[in-house]
Amino acid sequence: MVILSNIPSQGEAEQIAHALVEEGLAASVNIVPRVQSVFRWQNSVQQRAEWMLFIKTTDSRADAAVRRLIALHSYDLPGALILPVEGGSAPYLQWLDISVSASTEESGRPDATPDGSTDEHLP
Repeated sequence: MVILSNIPSQGEAEQIAHALVEEGLAASVNIVPRVQSVFRWQNSVQQRAEWMLFIKTTDSRADAAVRRLIALHSYDLPGALILPVEGGSAPYLQWLDISVSASTEESGRPDATPDGSTDEHLP
């Protein structure tokens, strides 16, 4: 599953991303800086720069991830869309499952990539 959400600042985006990964609710969160959003709010059209989060998690953890995202988010009406993943690289999807599962165990997040090697730059 991929959860999309826009955040008002870089600092808040980083705080939410770290919390979701550290708490085992996501395997990875990408932060896309300064996307331009145009939206209707309180009967007027507004535009602002936001930071977009791409939160990668499992089906079983998606609802909990959204609840935590909303709890940490500063907007009155935080946006959170859960998008199903129809497929992808089998080793990456396996890593995603292992990362979310392992991060809820005492040992913390896994240090190995799907092929068994270690990689500090894993997404």
